[in-house]
Amino acid sequence: MGGVHAIFAPSKMHRILACPGSVAAELGMPESESQYAAEGTRAHEAATRMLLGLELQVNDHDFAEDLKPYLEAIEALKGDDGILLVEQRLPIGHITGELGAEGTGDAIILKRDELVVVDLKFGRGVEVSAERNPQLITYALGALDLYAGVQDFERVRLVISQPRLRAAVSEWTLSIAELRAWGLRIQAACQAARADGAPRVPSEDACRFCKFRARCPELAAQVQATVGASFEDLTVDVHTDPEKLVPEGADDLAQKMAACGLIEDWIKAVRAEVEARLLAGREVPGYKLVQGREGARAWSDKDEAEKVLKSMRLTIEEMYDLSLISPTTAEKLAKGKTIGPKQWERLQALIHRAPGKPSVAPESDKRPALVQRTPEQMFDDLVGAAC
Repeated sequence: MGGVHAIFAPSKMHRILACPGSVAAELGMPESESQYAAEGTRAHEAATRMLLGLELQVNDHDFAEDLKPYLEAIEALKGDDGILLVEQRLPIGHITGELGAEGTGDAIILKRDELVVVDLKFGRGVEVSAERNPQLITYALGALDLYAGVQDFERVRLVISQPRLRAAVSEWTLSIAELRAWGLRIQAACQAARADGAPRVPSEDACRFCKFRARCPELAAQVQATVGASFEDLTVDVHTDPEKLVPEGADDLAQKMAACGLIEDWIKAVRAEVEARLLAGREVPGYKLVQGREGARAWSDKDEAEKVLKSMRLTIEEMYDLSLISPTTAEKLAKGKTIGPKQWERLQALIHRAPGKPSVAPESDKRPALVQRTPEQMFDDLVGAAC
């Protein structure tokens, strides 16, 4: 018999800690799954079959190559003395307060003195750290409750594998006492979230995947305060009168830059909410649905069009747009063994990547800072060279 689907799910624990009121706000709102989430689900299913040595399904082969670093990381962590448990149901009700609630650990490894909790992240967009990760901590608390009588663990190792990113593995080790202290903190957050009037505390991390963010008055108020203008002021034409959007003395660029991600996510959520309501036939005062631009022209019957063009005695070059395959397509052919290893090596020597353009990042970003010279410094260099 399966466990209860947790409202206080481990994947939402970072938001529960940061914004307790988000739990009640999201209740009853429809679930939706993006194409990236669907891809992640399929990749997890493929990884499970590969770890268990089961026969792969047809679509699993799409993920097999990308999942190799994850499988290698599991094998290294397991070693010779570890016991591997895949897709393990873990009790979390004693932490969240929901009777029978469970979470699912991608891979749990029991070692003589160490409990290892591994989570697979298949996305390639945002690097996720294992350090102080509430989702993994919740899984670890469930695994400790389930297996403390089996092994006498001294420590817990939390591991995130992101095989499609360069930094494929992130690890964080903590003692059992530290893990239990985190458990008390998470328990308190879940209790606070169940209380009437639990506070909603907007932040970029907490709001990113919150379904309520387009309707959240606290987030709207924070956006308004950061922009420094009322929503009535924001209806001015910024192209003809941009100064009206920037109050006098509003020169704290660093503070405003820190809020950009949160504001951008809020804008996208508001647009999506308005569109969803209008598509459902509900009214949004002042807005309506209109027919968008027509799509690109395409043949309604490609085979028939090809037949007609051939009857015109056109040349191959006139009938078809021929172009060289991209390095990405060539790599897929190499993975599929159409291109041999030595042939792929020759092709790799011909692949070039333009350097990334400079982009703004917070100081906490792990990439080294680019040193940019001011026009004055460049002028001094020219003067010095001339002398």
